Amino acid sequence: MKAPTSLLFALGHASLGPGNSLPPLVTVSISPESRVKAAAEEGPRRLQQGDWRDFGIVIDNAAGITAPLVIECQQAMTTAADDSRDHWLQLALHPTGPLTGQPLETRTLRLWSRDSGVRSAVFSFNAGQGTQDLGFRSDVTLTFRATAAAEGPTTPVAPTASLVATGGGLWPQIQLARDGSLLAFGYNAAAHTTLPGDVDCWASTDGGKTWSLRATAAARPAKSANYCHWASGLSAKGDVLVVASGMDDAANEEGRRAPNDVRVFRSADFGKTWTNTGTFPARVGSGLKPYPFGSIVPGADGSLRTVVYSADEKHGNAEAAWLMASRDEGRSWKASGKIADGINETVLLPLAGRGWLCVARTSNRPAPEHGQELRQFRSADDGKTWADEGIIAGYHMHPPHL
Repeated sequence: MKAPTSLLFALGHASLGPGNSLPPLVTVSISPESRVKAAAEEGPRRLQQGDWRDFGIVIDNAAGITAPLVIECQQAMTTAADDSRDHWLQLALHPTGPLTGQPLETRTLRLWSRDSGVRSAVFSFNAGQGTQDLGFRSDVTLTFRATAAAEGPTTPVAPTASLVATGGGLWPQIQLARDGSLLAFGYNAAAHTTLPGDVDCWASTDGGKTWSLRATAAARPAKSANYCHWASGLSAKGDVLVVASGMDDAANEEGRRAPNDVRVFRSADFGKTWTNTGTFPARVGSGLKPYPFGSIVPGADGSLRTVVYSADEKHGNAEAAWLMASRDEGRSWKASGKIADGINETVLLPLAGRGWLCVARTSNRPAPEHGQELRQFRSADDGKTWADEGIIAGYHMHPPHL
């Protein structure tokens, strides 16, 4: 069974928080003295050979600490090609980063099994470097039953869909808030970029089955303007963030349509109310306007990262993507380097250690001959340099949610 080298996923009808539908795997208790104790939850632990399965990790944080929760496993595969009998499992925690400090929260642990049959694994839990002595670390042994991968063709499962909004919704993004809500962000005008409009936030509290408008996340700066470029994500403390820009005089009724500045919007109540607070560079590179796109994601060093692209309007398709970083919970941002020329809309995925992966839409030549394809880039030095890994999807593709 070949191990996955990267993971692209779509959120289904599982949610976190009270009443979540994920099977509970372990409860991690952190005492007021920051001692960590892990206890296995009862119930079946079923895996599928060659596929991912999601489980809930319940965190009882009596200490109120905000250090990252670290999960290690003795049976974890060291690489995708690891064929050791003792290493049969891959794991990924979502969301990563520091705990919120709240008394109770839940994280998702994703497990991938190379083997079928009954296998056991030892998981170690700690809450930061200061808790890794024997008194502040807890191990738990869990036994799983992994169903063998089906041989030959299987019957595909039809995806389910639910209506989020009408009369808008372009460039949708989805985020999972710390209260278990799914938040969907979209442009609320029925046009591409040529009508006044805002970035709205819709919410689902039943795993995506039904949706309602929660609030306008990024309200346009003037009646005739719009916000049609944005990125969204969560801070380490669980605040929901949107960085957005768009066009002044969006419909060009006054003949002065032009890009406006990027602004930072924040919600501390899971998208119900929003404030415009923070700073973002008005220009990147050689004085070019930045256009946000995709997600805001945590780095291994505790910073937040996102990507903008810039366009030289005097020279068609002279575009580039830039990595942006914030070290104060998304309140202020700086450019930390160029990813590549000839690309625009880019999505970002943190990997283990100092690694990053991004997928971008090309723009270096007019489509359909070239351009509007998807290229993959990888960094092993925390975004300082990037390697172009080539085209991964052909003409007229849109960057995925990683």
